Amino acid sequence: MPDDRSHDVPSAFFPSFDVLAPRAQSAPFVFSSPHSGRLYPPEFLAISRLDPKTLRRSEDCFVDRLFRPVASLGAPLISARFPRAYLDLNREPFELDPELVGEPLPAHANTQSIRVAGGLGTVARIVADGEEIYPARLSLASVLARSSSKEWLGFAVKVLPMRAMTTEERKRLVDEVIFTSPKTALEFVSENRQHLDPADVNAVTSDYVNTIGRDMCLHLTHRNTIRQTDYFSDAQIAIFAQCAQAR
Repeated sequence: MPDDRSHDVPSAFFPSFDVLAPRAQSAPFVFSSPHSGRLYPPEFLAISRLDPKTLRRSEDCFVDRLFRPVASLGAPLISARFPRAYLDLNREPFELDPELVGEPLPAHANTQSIRVAGGLGTVARIVADGEEIYPARLSLASVLARSSSKEWLGFAVKVLPMRAMTTEERKRLVDEVIFTSPKTALEFVSENRQHLDPADVNAVTSDYVNTIGRDMCLHLTHRNTIRQTDYFSDAQIAIFAQCAQAR
């Protein structure tokens, strides 16, 4: 029976990260410490079979403190506040372990990676020395609540400049946004389309029109004209028009 006690991410994990910013960014780098988070709130400990000291074996202890001087050198430092034993930021959003979750996983989950096989997926099943973290399997809802955090999306969209991301990083971000809601995904790709692959923008747009009716499709074909903006690309407008004519 999956452990269903905690679908919600503990409030202590919000905000989920700290940003140590320089007075003026003069270095073309962003330093990241994803595994030095050391908050172990009661909600997490209550569903774990391990004590805080044992859970900390998965930490890269105090790496964030070691790298604090980079701010004085003109580079920002981003540090996770939650521990790696709760959620591993150096994983795909859906690199999920079928031995950890007590229900069928979504079709888009990556269950075959070496890291998942070792019990160290997005939500780890074990700590660094191989001890099981949980006494029972977790519910799918509780795992997805961790790996689909809107806090991370807000940070990625508002803080990290899209123009500075690699193509792979942009695509990964689009893939993550898609699983929030079709409307959120449409807004995201429309507002950032100058930095994204047009094929991804069009694919998200096509997915969105499958969730709305003909009248809304027709309305969206005129949005740029009505609001005197280029919010949607010509290709997106064509998708809306095709939807409006087909229904």
